[in-house]
Amino acid sequence: MSKRTLWLADHELVDRIGHHLFYNCSLASGARAEGMNAIVLCQKNYLFEPLDGTEMEAFFRRDWRARPPAWAVRSRRLLDLLEKLSRRRFFSDLGRGLPPARLTAGDVIFAQMLAPRHLAGWLHWLGGLPPDRAPALTVHLGYDPYRFADDAGIKAGFQRVEKAGLGSKVHLISDSEPLAAPYENFLHRKVKVLPHVVPPGIAVRKNRTAGSPVSFCYLGNPRREKGFVEIAAAVQQLSGAGMRFVLQVVSPDAACAESVARLKSAAWPNVELIEGLLTRDDYLARLEGADVMVVPYHLDKHGDRTSGIFCEALVAGKPVITTENSWMSLETAASGVGWLVPERNAAALAAVITRAVREYPVVVQKSLSLAAQYEQEFSGQNFVRNLVRIADDESR
Repeated sequence: MSKRTLWLADHELVDRIGHHLFYNCSLASGARAEGMNAIVLCQKNYLFEPLDGTEMEAFFRRDWRARPPAWAVRSRRLLDLLEKLSRRRFFSDLGRGLPPARLTAGDVIFAQMLAPRHLAGWLHWLGGLPPDRAPALTVHLGYDPYRFADDAGIKAGFQRVEKAGLGSKVHLISDSEPLAAPYENFLHRKVKVLPHVVPPGIAVRKNRTAGSPVSFCYLGNPRREKGFVEIAAAVQQLSGAGMRFVLQVVSPDAACAESVARLKSAAWPNVELIEGLLTRDDYLARLEGADVMVVPYHLDKHGDRTSGIFCEALVAGKPVITTENSWMSLETAASGVGWLVPERNAAALAAVITRAVREYPVVVQKSLSLAAQYEQEFSGQNFVRNLVRIADDESR
């Protein structure tokens, strides 16, 4: 009997920027561990070397609507035209790249990073396949569910799938419980929740140098919605305290540029600024060397979103400081792996950091005790195993 194939379709995957490459390679590795073939469908002319022997296929053309040219941004008519053209191009890519002869009914497609036009395209494509060649279509629903309300293409796509007798082949997936409810409301279908996935190779440091100050780490480009302005202000308040800060400050957005400039000018001895891009190995080394990860993200952007850095911190056995009433706060409060802070409040963040120094010895032991559990929960193999279970249970 031939192996089943997991098709990992990410039309945004073109380079090493962001989480796309490591996420898909982690899933591909998980699929191989489960005895499946795995093929990652990425953008044409991708700019990276595949990792861990993962099979890549240059598949999708660039999405014009996702990154419109500057001359089109101010014109609603031009944007609408780009939307129509992008829908057609995406559907054409699916039909040309995944003809029925390449597929079996036992295959599973995991489609990611979707805008409404992509979900509509996948549904129309599936509805045109012969039933004996139609794979399970598992769709990863990302952020901003309100975009998916009342989309005529999605409605028509679901109708086409149902008419073809393939409705049981479609499965909607989210990695965030708070996001699942609005998606169910807009799409009128059940949304299953599976854990976030982090790449393998995250080390757990069980011992730190005795007597050294507790280090608080922020990784990623300085962004307003990630609370960097509040972090910088809290660091200024605590610059003379017995603690250490490690902050990545490359390519700040406009709202954070002044904060970064102030940090550079002050040159406090207990503040280390990372001014360059980090390779994956560099990132993992910084994560391993940190004591506490600081992720006080704003709720308007990250209230219901998952976070790769947050999940990686849990796998590494690192306590976290994160925002009250966020997706991250649910796990932090339930497991006791960190501290919560009010949104956009630098003074409160400084107070929580001071408290974290006192409570660190107890909280880090809790974090370390759960690291192996989080490593399994957020692994690619665990995700693939549960994804296939959903496809098999509901496709019969």
